[in-house]
Amino acid sequence: MILDKFKALGDTFIAIHEHVGFKMVVRYTFLILLVLAIFNIRAVTTGIVEFVSDIQEEIHYNKMSLQEEYYTDLSPILAELRAEAGADRILYFEYHNSLESLDGMPFKFFNLMKCSAKYGIPEVPGSVYKDISASMYTELFTKIAEGDLVICHGFHDIDFRKTYRGVYELFSEGDHSKKFAIFSLPGIRKPIGFIVLEWMDDDSEFNINQKIVCDYRPRINAISAYARKR
Repeated sequence: MILDKFKALGDTFIAIHEHVGFKMVVRYTFLILLVLAIFNIRAVTTGIVEFVSDIQEEIHYNKMSLQEEYYTDLSPILAELRAEAGADRILYFEYHNSLESLDGMPFKFFNLMKCSAKYGIPEVPGSVYKDISASMYTELFTKIAEGDLVICHGFHDIDFRKTYRGVYELFSEGDHSKKFAIFSLPGIRKPIGFIVLEWMDDDSEFNINQKIVCDYRPRINAISAYARKR
């Protein structure tokens, strides 16, 4: 049986050799294998691209879920801080650097990500503070990066307005606040953003100090680090 198959195979090769020649057989075989390889490569490449795309979508979905959990955990802490400070509203900002200059230098921006206001005070929509260049307020960010609490006592706080040019206008025109206090959120390995506590009345009294900042800053840093580590 096996000998018959080998004989039939040999006869086939002899017939091919007699009609087209052995070299042509080799060439045709090579071309057929090449075509098959090309189609296989395309199929493999398509499969790899689809696989990578699925992984990227899953990673993005997981990050979005973690981000939502982070803001959910953050909300009660912000409300608690606002109440303890006696503020009318608290704004939570995050930094980002999604754009670069032509020579590759990153731009630093900040966005409003969360707002908590006491009853009767309107919340601020995120669109009011979106993609704002931090370079416009370098004096402020340099100061709060040192861990200091920066306070503006209102329109007549000339020292504040001279030292941190444009900051009063940013918040008073953006959301009509009268007084505010600002401190940074340094994060564990790199800065997260900053907090702004706002008062809507010129006669409001501040109940914010460095001790309160030192109590709440680590708590916010901790839940941020936990959310980003998962």
